[in-house]
Amino acid sequence: MADAFTSALVDHFVSSALAKIDKNVGLVQNVKKDVKKLKKSLKYIQDLLVDAGTRQLDSQWLKQWLSDLEDISFDMDDVLDEWNSAILKSEIERFDQEGKGTCEDGDDSSDHVCAKKVCFPVLPSSWLCFKKVNQVIRHCDFAKRIKKLTNELDIIKNDGHDHGIVIGAIGMYSQQQYNPSSIVKSRITTISLVEETEIHGRDDDKEILVSKLLCDSPQKSSKGIDIIPIVGMGGLGKTTLAQLVYNDDSVKAHFDKRIWVCVSDPFDQKRVAKAIVDGLGGNAQNYDELESLVQCISNSIKGIKFLLVLDDVWTEEKSKWEQLKQPLMQGGVGSRILVTTRKDEVTIMMRAITSKITLKKLSDEQCWFIIRQLVFVEGEENEIKLLEEIGRKIASKCKGLPLVAKVLGGLMYYRKSLSQWNDILQNKLWDSKVVEEEIFAPLLLSYYDLSPLEKCCFSYCSLFPKDYIFERDMLIEMWMSQGYVGDSRTGQECFESLVMRSFFDDYIQEFNAFGVFDPRHYYQMHDIVHDFTQFLAKSKTIVIECDINTKLKSLEHKICHLNLLNVKSNSSYKVLTLKEIKREIQRKLRTLLISTEEIEVVLDFDFLFSNLRGLRVLSLPALGVTNLPQHIATLIHLRYLDLSNNSNLRELPESLCDLCNLQTLKVDNCYNLQKLPEGIGKVVKLRCFYNYGCSELKGLPKGFGKLISLQKIHMIPIPKENKEAYFPFGDLKNPNVYDHFQGFLRIKRCVNLANVGEAEKLSLGKMKELEELSLNFRVFDGSSVVEEEAKPQNEGMILEALKPHPNLNLLTISQYHGVKFPSWITSLINLKCLTLVGFDNCETLPPLGKLPCLESLQLSIMTSVKYVGIEFWGITREEENSFPKLKSLWFNYFSQWKKWEGSEEAALAARSSKVMPCLRSLRITYCRNLEGLPGFLRMTPLEELRIGDCGILEQCCLNEWLHIPNIEINYCRVQKDGIRI
Repeated sequence: MADAFTSALVDHFVSSALAKIDKNVGLVQNVKKDVKKLKKSLKYIQDLLVDAGTRQLDSQWLKQWLSDLEDISFDMDDVLDEWNSAILKSEIERFDQEGKGTCEDGDDSSDHVCAKKVCFPVLPSSWLCFKKVNQVIRHCDFAKRIKKLTNELDIIKNDGHDHGIVIGAIGMYSQQQYNPSSIVKSRITTISLVEETEIHGRDDDKEILVSKLLCDSPQKSSKGIDIIPIVGMGGLGKTTLAQLVYNDDSVKAHFDKRIWVCVSDPFDQKRVAKAIVDGLGGNAQNYDELESLVQCISNSIKGIKFLLVLDDVWTEEKSKWEQLKQPLMQGGVGSRILVTTRKDEVTIMMRAITSKITLKKLSDEQCWFIIRQLVFVEGEENEIKLLEEIGRKIASKCKGLPLVAKVLGGLMYYRKSLSQWNDILQNKLWDSKVVEEEIFAPLLLSYYDLSPLEKCCFSYCSLFPKDYIFERDMLIEMWMSQGYVGDSRTGQECFESLVMRSFFDDYIQEFNAFGVFDPRHYYQMHDIVHDFTQFLAKSKTIVIECDINTKLKSLEHKICHLNLLNVKSNSSYKVLTLKEIKREIQRKLRTLLISTEEIEVVLDFDFLFSNLRGLRVLSLPALGVTNLPQHIATLIHLRYLDLSNNSNLRELPESLCDLCNLQTLKVDNCYNLQKLPEGIGKVVKLRCFYNYGCSELKGLPKGFGKLISLQKIHMIPIPKENKEAYFPFGDLKNPNVYDHFQGFLRIKRCVNLANVGEAEKLSLGKMKELEELSLNFRVFDGSSVVEEEAKPQNEGMILEALKPHPNLNLLTISQYHGVKFPSWITSLINLKCLTLVGFDNCETLPPLGKLPCLESLQLSIMTSVKYVGIEFWGITREEENSFPKLKSLWFNYFSQWKKWEGSEEAALAARSSKVMPCLRSLRITYCRNLEGLPGFLRMTPLEELRIGDCGILEQCCLNEWLHIPNIEINYCRVQKDGIRI
């Protein structure tokens, strides 16, 4: 009886609901048609806005009109994204219920919308009716919103028409509007990066600066330690000159320590002090207060001859500088502080006027030389002659700034006709008063030549602070999240185009002394270029450092991207509420990045998830997040979520799986993360899953098998027990995933692979784009191996079956208990860095000398090796080379190793530059039975020898190997630059 009553009640509610929405049936029936029309209008508006961005808009009314148009485009984008999300979620649910695995991305033609599962004791017919009503209501809601947006758009269009704005197929124009000359509308595809030109016109400056750095007698400008400022306007090459001398061989040899700190504005004493502590080899994370950091610097630097570069200093506040200067005065005689700054007032404040180097502008001839080197390649002499006259005229527009010459060179590389160069020369932007700084004019010329998507990607970089080190793939993933690029390949092409135009510079990262290769790509942006991005973005993007609540209240309503830096916590301010963000900003905010110096800051998730629903990118690294609330599912537009370095985060909620648009999920170094949501397979657009350092994960959920878009995953843990509860990685539904698998991959606990068949299922040989691979057989807790069941006979076959693709750049194999090395190791012809750790049962080394590209080799914890001989070189014929590109070699903890022999053939080969012709660094530690070094090493270009805990070998090196310029024994330097210490 109760069931019948309930059923009748439900039927009543259904009938009532259908009656109420009957008048909107027309809207519902046409909703798909309206969606397509709205999508077309949005694309049209976006093109129009890009077109407007390439014009000088002097009319305030026109700027406001475009602003209104942009506002409605945001609303249209959100509505369309919600529509597509509803379709996709409905498809995911349908496939999940029918047990068919997964579905492709939803499209506008689907009739399905998301219908939430409801537990209700009704008959199936009533439930289906409920779903139908839900669909109708949802369609109706979309129809109303679309109709509202269409009406608003019509009003804006009519308003523009009344003011003489004509909207055409390719943009807009008006009789009153200024139309600047076009450079070139077509885009030429980049085929390769142009090689960076050398520094020109700074030879004298370099010579003077090096002499000042190497002079041991202090100047009168300071008490014991010289401060040498490099002064000049932005774009003159101050930082480049500082980098040039910082990496000069004579400068490297002269100083015990070299430290580089990017300072910029504001001058954050604590941040600068931390950078100095880290540069001295300490750990700044151990110090919370400026006073403790200062004491650490003072103690660490005492008596050490150091070179400290403070790049891009702006502050004139003497008190801030003096607090940092005092501990630096403890340095050894001959220490130097090199400062780059745009302001003479900084040199006055530092009392270093007499020692400053003022950079002058380059001559027009030098600017032309830079442009010519960038634009023309060998064999284009005729083109140079044809274009030289006009090229020199363009060079005169550089105003003597090398940065401008580089940017113009990047633009002119694609434009090698007389008419195209004349367009550049005659462009009215050179005389424009719209740009805020004169140097922006040439940057605008290059910017206008970018494609629309490149413009969007470049402007987005204003979200990051000055001196930020960009990791290319991370930035591309953010671009994808904003919808600027559709895939990583397009993103890489876009990034290369920006590099080509000198909007980005390669960041040369100094790795450890062993020279470990890192396959990731790092870049920096010149501070003038960064200023230019902020000029472009203006009120759309903002970076806030500290004083969060106060500054949030004053944000303009146009903000779309927000970066909160160095959020601090104290007794009066512990919860970051974000409630001060205005309502109109909350609706439009697409990016929110938050970083903190103290993990005690608590984020108000209730506000965040309830009010910032338009977010595409949310980054919350190292915020001390312990629990992610279920209602994160309200962020339906979210594409990029970074939760990395939240070490107390234990699990992710199942509601995370309702984020059907999520493309990137980062949980790197969430050490206590034990559980991933079982429904992860519903996140069908997930491309990148970063989980390196999640040591508590026993395995991945079965849902990973449904992730047809997956391209990156940092770590695959192989479960030991209850394997049926976890996902076997080889069972991906789409085998094409392997062809696009990229970046870094670590397979953890390989010993738990039951047999060769399980190992082969990982299909490593299919991963053509994989750059870095780590195969870990057992867990290493830092002091000992956590023992799993030993299967030495099996392990050799398993490792053999884990053969990677030969494109691999970096390989690490650790805690392997097999008795022989894999046969495929010498087939990795592109390998640059190889690390082998814990091969306890292997008695001989493989012929690694055969690897043609190997630059870095580390062999560690090989307790069964007693002898290293000619087999290591891999030479079978006299004409062969051994280790042709090896730069650094490290043997560590070979407890039974007694002899390292090099035959006469090896010595002859070394003399003829066939064995280790590039070797620069040799490190041997904890090899206490090793009796000596082989003679052939005398023929190699060794610059550094480091011996530690090697008993017998220590005395041998002191007596017989003093021809090596730099020698360190037991972590103490005994010879530097050929001089005994």
